[in-house]
Amino acid sequence: MEYLVKYCPKCNGELRIPPDMKKCICMYCGETFEVQETESGNTEITIQAARADYKLALENIGLLLDNFNQYMENFTKKSYSTSFENYVQTGIRVIQPIESYASLSKELYEEAVTGASRALVEEVKRLIDGGQNGSKKRQKRSVRKENLDRYQYFFAVYTIPMIRYLGFKISEPLADGILANWRMEFPKNVFQKGSYEEIQAGFNKKSFFGLKF
Repeated sequence: MEYLVKYCPKCNGELRIPPDMKKCICMYCGETFEVQETESGNTEITIQAARADYKLALENIGLLLDNFNQYMENFTKKSYSTSFENYVQTGIRVIQPIESYASLSKELYEEAVTGASRALVEEVKRLIDGGQNGSKKRQKRSVRKENLDRYQYFFAVYTIPMIRYLGFKISEPLADGILANWRMEFPKNVFQKGSYEEIQAGFNKKSFFGLKF
């Protein structure tokens, strides 16, 4: 028997569904959803809707940088776990539409990873060049360096670990893409790709990939 490959709209789990099924219950999270038709017109509508959500996610990519000062204040052995979980919830809202768009085809997968990784690093550049208020006036070199250092640390202990923690299909390629764009844009402020588990272990070792806080 032939099956359709569909993705749960809630958890993005891959499902194999009989072609005549109208409703489906996700075997991973229990979500019930309507099975979309596979005719070309409806497929195009699905892609257009996913693309709109993807573009909106890129426009909102800066949400991953909101409140980063507060997050860094909570980068302590006692507070990091709770702070990180709060950041994960923000990350899901931004990364999930990118994941859904990427799941539609190999070409869209490449577009999503490339576009999202570039957009996030460009947002950092915009903030450190123009300041937190979005001013177009370039910051003093010392201020820019200080801001860049702080974003470097934030990416190392929150952003990259969060993306990997989500465990999406795009998680590792997206993390690698962000690091590659970061190295090109900020070659003097490179950092390693870490995980939440490694960061937690680092509190006991007092070592975080060579970064000094």
